[in-house]
Amino acid sequence: MADPKLELLTAQNSLLLLVDYQPAMFKGVGSSDRNAIRNSALAAAKAAQILKVPTVLTSIWPEGNGEFSKDITDLFLGQEVIVRKMPGFDAFEDERVLQAVKKTGRKKLVVSGLWTSMCFAYTAIHALREGFDVYGLIDAGGDASLDAHNYGVQRMVQVGVVPITWMPPRSCPCRSSTGGRRPKARALPPTSPNRTRVSPATIARERISAPRSTTRSRAIACWTRSRRPRQPVSVKRLPGGIVRTMCYRMFFAPLPTVAERLHHEAGVEYQRTPNTGMQPTRPRGY
Repeated sequence: MADPKLELLTAQNSLLLLVDYQPAMFKGVGSSDRNAIRNSALAAAKAAQILKVPTVLTSIWPEGNGEFSKDITDLFLGQEVIVRKMPGFDAFEDERVLQAVKKTGRKKLVVSGLWTSMCFAYTAIHALREGFDVYGLIDAGGDASLDAHNYGVQRMVQVGVVPITWMPPRSCPCRSSTGGRRPKARALPPTSPNRTRVSPATIARERISAPRSTTRSRAIACWTRSRRPRQPVSVKRLPGGIVRTMCYRMFFAPLPTVAERLHHEAGVEYQRTPNTGMQPTRPRGY
């Protein structure tokens, strides 16, 4: 018989279990960036919600640890977060959590939780004893220290948990949902409906008409303006000298630095010198 771990995760054979993503548990995490851990768990939950993968959420002592992460629960409106009554690190010691997982009929369990060496590891090891193929979301787990996280991961791997990140639960189900065929890409519109196309001639017109001290800042502002009707300028009707100036200022003039933009907003005029470049001369109005 083929090893079941060689079978890829799909939306039809997997389920997701998230354990104890609560504020007090996040505060104790010191093994890595807490926002990265939260985002990894949220990404896995979003993939499960979009692909309709069964998901079980469980927490412990919400009166002291706080409610389950709202970013995740908002993805599963109307679904109960199972509050465990059995004090312990193993989520499967609560019969309601174990039965909720078994009720799905899936054998490939993707699990993660806080902290790695306790609730995450204990639940994953118990799931192996129940006959599940367990996949641990390592980047969605965290612990009080880096050593505690690493040794918790090693303990799970030694007994047979497959370490993964949040990417496989997101990408592998997509393979099965399209029947193994490459999905057709939709044609993108030439421009965004909320922005207007700005032609190079318009940029050149703004550069030429503006004073030398404000040419550079106006050129940048012209790129970012939107929802403003613009009439293109015909380059053919312009004299040759102006066309050359347009080309130089569009393609060879350096962009303003942050300091120059700040001085311009403060009303300081500039003059260009051969050796030192743009230098402030005097505030406007003096």
